[in-house]
Amino acid sequence: MPEQEQKILRIKIDGTWTSSEFAEFMYAIGDIYSMCVILADSEGGRLRIRELLKEELVFPTWLEGGLDISRIRFGSAGFTDLAGRGTIVGCIKDFLLQLIQLCNDIERRRLETEQLRESIRAARIEDAEKLVNLAKKMDLEPSEFGRLVDWVDFRQMPLLDLVEQGKIQGVQLRRPRRSKSDDTSDQTK
Repeated sequence: MPEQEQKILRIKIDGTWTSSEFAEFMYAIGDIYSMCVILADSEGGRLRIRELLKEELVFPTWLEGGLDISRIRFGSAGFTDLAGRGTIVGCIKDFLLQLIQLCNDIERRRLETEQLRESIRAARIEDAEKLVNLAKKMDLEPSEFGRLVDWVDFRQMPLLDLVEQGKIQGVQLRRPRRSKSDDTSDQTK
């Protein structure tokens, strides 16, 4: 897989977090990132996904080019900076923005009917399908694809809960900071 530019995903957080909420948040983001890394691997991704689909979906966190915690600032409001492959971090950003938008819509409309709840479920599933759209290129069986979509829907639930509670408030891509040694090495004498 060709080397990709590293980007920083800043996730704005707020409110009081328990350690288990923060751990679940990091695990969910890490799992989804790992799944995207595998799906982006056009050469070996199909075999790895099929292998993982045979058992409980547990994505490896040790993948080359994995997601690293770059910076965390706790407080109200705070943020978490996560560094990873540019296109994959961008995919995660879009995924979280969809969840945030979904929760904002829920709050504004104050859903009161079961029909509206079903449309939200359909939107979550559609969002999950977008995230695993790369799997379609891998010629997966419909049952395998359905299981992958169900898994993403399940993994997005803790993130959705945190968005609904106002604990995840925004996301953006940032460029990594260059070290001072990088700045001086670029100067000519």
